Amino acid sequence: MPRLLSPIETRAKKIITVKGLRFKDLNANGRIEAYEDWRLPAQKRAADLVRRMTLAEKAGMMLIATNNPDCGGGISDRERDLIDTQKMTRFILRAKVNTQAPDCSVKLTGFALRGGYPQTPSQMAGFTNAVQERLEAGRLGIPAVFKDNARNHVEVNPMFGIAAGAGAFTEFPKEAGLAAAALGAGAPVTPDGAIPKNLKGDMSIIRDFTGVMSEEWKAIGLRGMYGYMAT
Repeated sequence: MPRLLSPIETRAKKIITVKGLRFKDLNANGRIEAYEDWRLPAQKRAADLVRRMTLAEKAGMMLIATNNPDCGGGISDRERDLIDTQKMTRFILRAKVNTQAPDCSVKLTGFALRGGYPQTPSQMAGFTNAVQERLEAGRLGIPAVFKDNARNHVEVNPMFGIAAGAGAFTEFPKEAGLAAAALGAGAPVTPDGAIPKNLKGDMSIIRDFTGVMSEEWKAIGLRGMYGYMAT
């Protein structure tokens, strides 16, 4: 089944339509530049974008920092500085997603401050959309990439910088549990207790897991993970 592409939409810049095809006018010059042309190979688009970037924009893109919403789900002064002054486009989204809105009367300190106020799924999606809109309104309209540690596994002892816990997300077993589920009951082991290298489990279980995780992450604007790998 062919992959369905998302429609081209903007919030801060105009759309250019050519022969029924839609392109984002990210630098607002009324023309389709190579980096704006989704028909071109990624390498060619990237090369065109890099030559247009200032030194500050290139430096900002090479950095990454925590970028959490304020208690009400908006962009704080610190986060506006990361975008407008430091020209950053890659962020770690550490705030937990809960079913209930946070208590804004509670003042965060220490590691809790870096972890941010918990947000509802709607608040978190609104925040990442607001960041994308602010970046789209910039000189070249370079979008943000939000990353985080794994969020979809059972975490009895959530720790800052490792895992915030599932919250409103679907909870699955951690890596060893997923491997056990894929291998099934009675999977053979070597004399030293290891899994034979040539043993293949039921990877449909892993595909189901990653499918659920993918939809939940995309729904709040997360596009990168420091987490699971399968070989």
